[in-house]
Amino acid sequence: MPATAEPAKAVPAPTDRSGALPAAGPPANAGGRGRAAAATGQATWRGPVRRLRAALLVPLAAVLLAGCSADPLGHLDSRATLVNDLAAQLDHGQTRSYSADYRLSDGSRATLAQQGDPHRIAYIFSSGRYVRLVLSVLRCGDTSCTLSTRPPNNYQQPPDADAVGTASDHRFLTAQQMLGLIQAAGETPGSTIAGTTRTIAGQRSRCVRVRSGGDAFTACLTLSGAPASFRGVAGGHRYEFSLTGWRDQVVGRPFSVPHGVRVVDERTSPTPR
Repeated sequence: MPATAEPAKAVPAPTDRSGALPAAGPPANAGGRGRAAAATGQATWRGPVRRLRAALLVPLAAVLLAGCSADPLGHLDSRATLVNDLAAQLDHGQTRSYSADYRLSDGSRATLAQQGDPHRIAYIFSSGRYVRLVLSVLRCGDTSCTLSTRPPNNYQQPPDADAVGTASDHRFLTAQQMLGLIQAAGETPGSTIAGTTRTIAGQRSRCVRVRSGGDAFTACLTLSGAPASFRGVAGGHRYEFSLTGWRDQVVGRPFSVPHGVRVVDERTSPTPR
C-alpha cells in the first residue's frame, strides 16, 4: 500500500461520476515486446496490436483450426494476423459487461468484473483488489485501501498490470499481458506457436500454445476478451489459473470498498461524487 503523509481517514462510500456504486475506483489496457516486460505489464502496445479496430487480414478461423486440433503458426503473416485478431477480440470485449470467476494455483478464488458503459473493471483476490473506475482507482490489501485520482492521460491505457500483480500476489495475468506475451513470442526467432479453440466454463475460447526462449505456456482468452486460462512459465514466473464461472452481467458490488476496510483518500480533489 502506498504511504500517505497524513493519518489515514475513513471516507464515506464515495461514488464515481460514472455511476452510483459506492466507494470509488476507475478504468485501463497493455502488451509488449520483451517476454519479461510483457509478464509484468510494463510494455506498451506496439506493431499490429496498436490497431485494435483495424480491418483484420484474414478471419481467425484461417489461423485457428476448429475443435481442439493444433495449427503451428510458423509464417510471420499468420502470427501477425493472430495477434491482430486477438487484439480486436479484446477491444470488442471492452463494451461487454460480465462477472468471471477463477481458481488460482493455490486453490483460492478470484473474480474479474467488468462494466461496459461506462467502462469499469475490478480484479478481486483473497490477497487484495484493484478497481478502476472512470475518475479514480482503488487499490486494496488485506486491511486497507488507497483511493487515488485516475490521471486524464490514463483513459486509453490498459489496466495497471503491476497493481493487479500486487493485488493477486502475482498469481494472475490480465488479458492484455497475455496478448503481450503472445506477441513477444511471435516476434522471437525460433519460437513455436500453435492455436486451438476450447470451451472453458461454458465460454468459447481461443488458446495459444507458446514455446519461446525460457517461456513455455498455454494462454486462452474468451471471445468476450477476458482471460480464460493460463498455465506455464512466462518472464521467469509460473502462473496457473482457470475460469470456473461466467455471468453476462456484473454481480454484487465489485467496484466498492470492502466492508470494514480502512480507506486512505489520496484523490487530488476529494468529492462525495
